[in-house]
Amino acid sequence: MTIRSALLRLFFWMLLGAIAVVGALSFFEFRRALQSEIAANLQFGASTVMQRIDTFMFSHVENMRVWRGLEVMQDIRVNDVDKRLSHSLADLRAGQGAVYRALLCSDNSGRIVAASDPALIGHMAPAAFAWQSISGARLGDVAVAPMYGQQDGAAVLRTPIPNAFGSAILLPVHRSHGHIA
Repeated sequence: MTIRSALLRLFFWMLLGAIAVVGALSFFEFRRALQSEIAANLQFGASTVMQRIDTFMFSHVENMRVWRGLEVMQDIRVNDVDKRLSHSLADLRAGQGAVYRALLCSDNSGRIVAASDPALIGHMAPAAFAWQSISGARLGDVAVAPMYGQQDGAAVLRTPIPNAFGSAILLPVHRSHGHIA
């Protein structure tokens, strides 16, 4: 073995070792950078979805706040004898597309007095457990509850209809598509 071949082998092994070390460092740094990028993208996606859900829910809570102040809502006091309130609820539901399964107005005992679906009138309003108030000064006593046992993940929103003669509850049964827990 000559000095030239020994130096050539030494150079070859040093070069191979350097390539292996740089390759391993590159792999681990790339893996760490990729993990942090994926985590950042997932966090951004989750915050975007949360913001969309908040906007979606706020728009429907705002709808309820406006609807409860409509003059026609006072027909609940006379059990909606002329079905004016029921027709208004049907029109409101039709204007919202497939978002609401039904819009209901019940009396204090939970009996449905007016509804967007006439077949529901006279029945009891859906029983929901674990009502949670939606915070906010302008939201005015709006509460939400999940409807367990529903195949499409429905949720119920409710708000009292203010009146000097008493109170009643507006219950739009809302399709949540899995984002109300």
